[in-house]
Amino acid sequence: MNRQVLLACPYPFESPRGNSVSANRILGILEELGNTVIPISSRTSLEDEGDLLIALHARKSATAIESFHAKYPQRPVIILLTGSDLYADLDGPPENRAIMQRTLTLATRLVVAQAASIKDIPEAYRKKARVVPKSLLIEVPARQESSSAGPLKIVLPSHLRPAKAPLLVLDTLALLPDSLDVKVDHYGHAEDPELGQAALKASEIPGARYRWHRNKPHEEVLAAFAHADLLLNTSQVEGGANVLCEAIQMGLPCLATSIPPNAGMLGEDYAGLYPMDDAHALARLIERSTIDSTFLPDLAEATALRAPLFSREAERTAWQEIIEKAPST
Repeated sequence: MNRQVLLACPYPFESPRGNSVSANRILGILEELGNTVIPISSRTSLEDEGDLLIALHARKSATAIESFHAKYPQRPVIILLTGSDLYADLDGPPENRAIMQRTLTLATRLVVAQAASIKDIPEAYRKKARVVPKSLLIEVPARQESSSAGPLKIVLPSHLRPAKAPLLVLDTLALLPDSLDVKVDHYGHAEDPELGQAALKASEIPGARYRWHRNKPHEEVLAAFAHADLLLNTSQVEGGANVLCEAIQMGLPCLATSIPPNAGMLGEDYAGLYPMDDAHALARLIERSTIDSTFLPDLAEATALRAPLFSREAERTAWQEIIEKAPST
């Protein structure tokens, strides 16, 4: 059944932000399923007609959600909940919580990237929740064999904003012995100017083990993944990190904060998880990566075993079920 789907994103579809990456991936999947998709801004009232609305972000898409429901009160509203929705806005200022309550009430379905997030949805709305696993926007390159003689190469794909805690890596590096041969390549846009200045300053220190490359094209960042020994995630807030999905598909070992969405993607017993904001715990894992010859291969095997859970086919099948079961008018 062909549906005309309005796909609302709070950021431009060409933006490097995770919401935009997800929106473009979902757009492609919906078109593969035979739907006509109209990308729209979720921050403005609707001008286009649609059989249903899929909106990324419950709060930031509130304008599109409420205007769609007012125009088409019987048509489905599907909200893809982000990390900011689940782990910031639901516990945020009263005005944010009020907006969330309105949009969650209007939603026909709520979508999360992995089952661990369902328990974080307020109980009154959990029956609306469905899991749609993430997959890849573009094919990832094959990993390259790392030279044992070189430094431990860590890639940190993270925009610079407080919720991602990207500069935890600087505190961590300061805890490591000077003799430890480690290189960190950080890719991401400075959404917070102060964090950008700090990253630039740290990157310009002669002989620094850290280098910030600013924002680079997606293909270039994935090429860095292919040549890395480890991917680092330092986030305080995630809904389901696109970069973890890419690392999982590559079999790239990850060190990630043990927040529920990361644990949900990598596995609750994954050995590369560490407590959020804990530079000492992260330093211990990095050190272990250099002295325990089995640690990185074990992490690589564990990530590769998760790959089938986040395949394009799995995501397409989940979206197909949601679209087919959405009532038509």
